[in-house]
Amino acid sequence: MKYNIVISGPSGAGKGTLINKILSTSDEYYKVVSCTTRKRRPEEIDGINYHFLNFDNFKQKVRNKEFFEVVEYDQNYYGILNSSFNILNKNIIFDVVVGSGLNIKTHYPENTVLIYILPESLAMLNKQRGDRGSDRLLIDMNEIEIAKKYDYLIKNNTVDNMYKQFCNIMEVIMNNSMYNNIEFIDNYYCKSNLNKKLLLKRGKM
Repeated sequence: MKYNIVISGPSGAGKGTLINKILSTSDEYYKVVSCTTRKRRPEEIDGINYHFLNFDNFKQKVRNKEFFEVVEYDQNYYGILNSSFNILNKNIIFDVVVGSGLNIKTHYPENTVLIYILPESLAMLNKQRGDRGSDRLLIDMNEIEIAKKYDYLIKNNTVDNMYKQFCNIMEVIMNNSMYNNIEFIDNYYCKSNLNKKLLLKRGKM
């Protein structure tokens, strides 16, 4: 089974750093590139970090029903393309806000994993981001409150430690996935197989 892996967290908490580490270490993962109307930052690359669209182009995609979801965040629009879910034979990574993560889980409950990145402290994060003020911190605190509904938390202290926590999470998921697999259970416990096992045990075959 392949998974939709949602990685969320406050801006600057280390989501991008962790995702880059995952992608550089394994070819089993593919990062979805969402669309946004916000301005591109100097270090960002169009088509890699986001598809940076002007409002008119974004609105046209909305009219064409190309988006799985559209959200407004910090006075900008973000959209997940429906085509993002069509990637075969890869675990798909989504870098989205918590509301979007929960929405993906609602639509794909059997194979969606929600992971939230926690900074060491909000005060340290705010200083690192250049002191964006109390309004930004309030957004972070509200999102962290919603993140209580996520499946797993990763605390960011070092890149290697974040990656180790991620690998531990995936190991747990992979080792237990067979118990949630309907096809596996149906095949394993089907009546014909059960009868064969009972007959073998009784020495009649």
